[in-house]
Amino acid sequence: MTHANRYSDVVADWSESKMGSQVGDGECWTLAHNVLVAVAAKCSSRGQEPCMTSQGLIHGYLRYSYIPSSTNPEPQGKVRDAGVARGDIIQLLKAHFKYPGGEAWAGDPDHTAIITGIEPNGVLRVVEQNVGGKKRVQTGKYDMAQLVSGEVRIFQVVGESWIGKLDPTW
Repeated sequence: MTHANRYSDVVADWSESKMGSQVGDGECWTLAHNVLVAVAAKCSSRGQEPCMTSQGLIHGYLRYSYIPSSTNPEPQGKVRDAGVARGDIIQLLKAHFKYPGGEAWAGDPDHTAIITGIEPNGVLRVVEQNVGGKKRVQTGKYDMAQLVSGEVRIFQVVGESWIGKLDPTW
């Protein structure tokens, strides 16, 4: 069983089950961290390999990264060809999007969300919290084709053996 098959739907389903509620302290990162802790515990209780939990702004295997510039368009193939999938975790760093008729920012300095789906045009559907000061889990969307500055990283949730168990204590 691949990492994606083992963890992806469980990560997305757990996150979606928290819609309208506050997870932990209501910070965006806490949603990602707490889902990974819950999924790791569930796997461990079944005798399966637990997933890696968030370590700072790293949430697993980096499968997509994008920093827009005039010489650096969105990666060829976009999010779909990169294999971005339901249950991946998106990390936005001072991301500025320009849409027809408006603009939006995500992450000042950073913002974390869980991907719940990808629309045919590549727009990412997410669940997130701490958006506009609202510390409750809600839906959102991000379109990498509209990103004009900042940085986006998307992580696939992986098992602890992928890198080895990390201990962030000093």
